[in-house]
Amino acid sequence: MPETRLCAKGGKGFCDHLTDETGAMTAIREGGWDVVVLQEHSMGPTQFGDVARFLEDGMELRDAILATSPEALILLYETWAREASHPLVSGDKRTFADGATQMQEELGANYAELARQLGGRTAVAPAGDAWSEALRQRPRLRLHADDDYHANRNGSYLSALAIMATVWPPLPDSLPPLAGVDSADAAFLRGVVRGVMRRG
Repeated sequence: MPETRLCAKGGKGFCDHLTDETGAMTAIREGGWDVVVLQEHSMGPTQFGDVARFLEDGMELRDAILATSPEALILLYETWAREASHPLVSGDKRTFADGATQMQEELGANYAELARQLGGRTAVAPAGDAWSEALRQRPRLRLHADDDYHANRNGSYLSALAIMATVWPPLPDSLPPLAGVDSADAAFLRGVVRGVMRRG
């Protein structure tokens, strides 16, 4: 079993990892990590956030990680757009002119750009791309929680699959779903992740 540690707090991002508000820098300085997963606040790599700061902070985190874990894989956890009915992607408070599609395009493009700048030993876990593809194929499948923002059990399973498929490819043909995830939906979500990974 992999040994893991979670360093996260709700609403926080790369800048908070750097100040050690989440305990991330303490863990990074201990060293000896094989994989370090980095997730920015969901709005940070979009026009609603600060893309330049996202890229700068990502570089600083990369340098800190490789200083103590030079063989580590830096895994960028690409998050997903808000649900189509969320105020930021629809209605009077709409921030993204083309809705959830635009938000996901910005997230994907900026995580890819950070990976490009970080160079070798970096990969993107395309959870957001997998969400978009799953909802394209099955618009009625619910991945978001009731707040239209965070993941429900289906969304959590899909995101975990994207990370697993990036760190330990290929994704197994049979993988038990999380409690509360229908077995047929789980099989569908595994197929979605395989398809996204094949497209690269």
